[in-house]
Order: sequence, then structure tokens, then C-alpha cells
Amino acid sequence: MASTQNPTSTESTRTSEMPSWRGWLIFAAPTLLFFLVQGLRNDLSSNVQTVETSFNLTATAFAVASGVYFFVYAPAQLASGLFVDWIGSRYVLAISALICAAATFLLANGSSAFMLGLSRGLAGLGSS
Repeated sequence: MASTQNPTSTESTRTSEMPSWRGWLIFAAPTLLFFLVQGLRNDLSSNVQTVETSFNLTATAFAVASGVYFFVYAPAQLASGLFVDWIGSRYVLAISALICAAATFLLANGSSAFMLGLSRGLAGLGSS
């Protein structure tokens, strides 16, 4: 016997109750985080001379500070995958955005090689 339910499912009812701006927010937040991560990944490569003089670095120290990003990023990929499975992608993206913001703040306000390395390490952690 055929059921006499309303042809609209509960899923479509839920999405019709959701404000239209929320869908755009769900799309825009990770998209903006992606562009921030790309900027953090490449920020030092375009300003080599400026960063070396601002932080009083040799070429070797600059290379090490730049490499800290990838030294942290690679193993953090494993951990971030586990965290996505454990607590969900929304929370991981929010935490990553906060870590990337902290890294950007430290890079902008840092004045030593240690602060540069720390900001690059945080950027690698947040980018993963």
C-alpha cells in the first residue's frame, strides 16, 4: 500500500528553513581559508631581501626559517586527518583558521629569527 506522506522529504524541509546566507558562509569560510593558506605558504618567497634585512638574517637562516613551515606541515597532515575524523571538519577548519591568524600576527609583529621560525611553524600547523 502506498504511503500518503508529503512528497517533500524532511531533508528538503530542513534546507528550506536554512537562511540563504548560511550556504554562502559555509562555502566562503573554507574558500577564504584556502587563499590564506596559499598566501602563508608563499609569503616569504616573494620578499626575500626585505625579510632578511628586517630580521637581520643570513641566507642560511632564512632558508631554515622558510623550511620550518614544511617540517611542521608534513607530519601535521597526519594529525589533522585524524582530528577531522574524530571531531569533524567544521571544528578543525575553525581551529586551523585561528592558528593561521596567530601565525600571521606573529610574523607581522616579530622582530627576531625565533619569532620568524615560530610563526612559520604555526603557519605550517594551521595550514595542515
